Amino acid sequence: MLPAPTARPGRLLTGLVVAVALLGGCSSGGGERTSGALSAPAPAAVPGGVADGTADAGEPTTASPQDATLARSLVAQQAQAVVLVDTVREVDSPAVARFVADVRAERLRELEDTAEWLRARGEKVPPEVEDPRRVAHDGAGTAAALVSGTQLEHLAAARGSDADRLLLGLLMTHHEKALALLEGRPASADAELEALLGGIRETRQEQLRRIDDLFVTLTD
Repeated sequence: MLPAPTARPGRLLTGLVVAVALLGGCSSGGGERTSGALSAPAPAAVPGGVADGTADAGEPTTASPQDATLARSLVAQQAQAVVLVDTVREVDSPAVARFVADVRAERLRELEDTAEWLRARGEKVPPEVEDPRRVAHDGAGTAAALVSGTQLEHLAAARGSDADRLLLGLLMTHHEKALALLEGRPASADAELEALLGGIRETRQEQLRRIDDLFVTLTD
């Protein structure tokens, strides 16, 4: 278990300021909207499933509606993160390039892990698992509207050190909002889901620490 991250009150503000500055004051549009799918309601117990300890080993389990909704929201968020790092066309710092590769690999692994959890419970697996580019970035009903289509367009046009700073700022915002999805949420009765969420939380926190460190190197 990773230690709790050191609080850095200016971290989210720094990322937002960097992103806004490089976008020339452009509104983030869908980037600030979240749909009802991102607000996971309190999960219900799962009768007769692994959650209440009555299922035999290997017996199919059933997800509560709340848990399934949360998992599908995670898929959308993970897919959008893959699209985000794939959008940048040129970065200046080799350290940023290595970090981007790590972020992409972790999100793809999480996508498959989340999809496997859904499959094991007979739940529909979103198409973004097979093709992250199918995720929507804008619209009132978009679960993954953590970064807008407009922001992605500006990222695609950025080059060199501007691309480094814009990408890190957007990833910071994306990670913070992904963590917010998991905070203040009543524990699920599904132990496997809780383990999955714990791993996601730890990875995001560690990557936020790396973003902090990378920003320092870029501003030296």
